[in-house]
Amino acid sequence: MTFYLNNYHYTNNGDYMRTYYIFRINTILNKGNKTAIYKILNNINKFDKSNFKLAKKIYSKVVVLLDKEKIDRYLLKIHMNDLYYKKKNRKHIIDTEFEISTLIINNSYIKIETTNNIPIFLKDLIPISDNMICIDFDSVDYFYLSELETKLLV
Repeated sequence: MTFYLNNYHYTNNGDYMRTYYIFRINTILNKGNKTAIYKILNNINKFDKSNFKLAKKIYSKVVVLLDKEKIDRYLLKIHMNDLYYKKKNRKHIIDTEFEISTLIINNSYIKIETTNNIPIFLKDLIPISDNMICIDFDSVDYFYLSELETKLLV
């Protein structure tokens, strides 16, 4: 169970939860500046509903659709024998002593809610992370998933 307080997401235990959105970026843009890509997606996130068609058009130029079934099978294969993992409908769940995370795969993005700064699911996605950017809009934190592997090795 989770709740929101002053626009921040918490678990029942009072643990702060981060929300990551992972997008596969069009290869033409991926070679560009990640800050520029973040700003584009953040502006789309804040678009006025009256400009929905324009926002959708821009979004479709920036973000590439995901193969939901392939990613779903990939995660299931990695965690099917893990006691701390379960899957309910479209939601993948990790619940350990140190981390609570949920992951949902949508058509054009993956959403991870977690109590950990670098959740297990982010590490899982590194091998299939080509052209993927990870954004926490609330914390103004963004990086390519491929950069995460380098940070974990240091």
